[in-house]
Amino acid sequence: MSTERDHELRGAKASTGGDPTATSELLTQIARCLPAGLRPNLPAQRLVLRLAENGGLAAAPSIESIVPILTAEDRAVADQVVQAALQCGPYTKAEILGQVVSIAVDFTEVHPPNASTDTGGSTVR
Repeated sequence: MSTERDHELRGAKASTGGDPTATSELLTQIARCLPAGLRPNLPAQRLVLRLAENGGLAAAPSIESIVPILTAEDRAVADQVVQAALQCGPYTKAEILGQVVSIAVDFTEVHPPNASTDTGGSTVR
């Protein structure tokens, strides 16, 4: 029987280098729900998703920051990322279901498949 912390550690590993495909797929899925052209890069922030076994969210997504105070601009962008994560489920990557994953907020290389109007996006810092 595994503990919640074990799930968190496995999820963090899967999204921070253990499985780069899991991170890429999550970012691509979430990017589909970001405003057109917005591809944020917030290097001091991580998006935390607590996923249920069915791919839904078990809790509201959150942003964890390594800096104590975010600028108003960074906070606004972080809020848009959280909103996109709320809208774009369910998540289907089997390796992360039922886990807590923490991914860098860096969408600069993400181009969602249905973003036909996306002109390359902008980077917000």
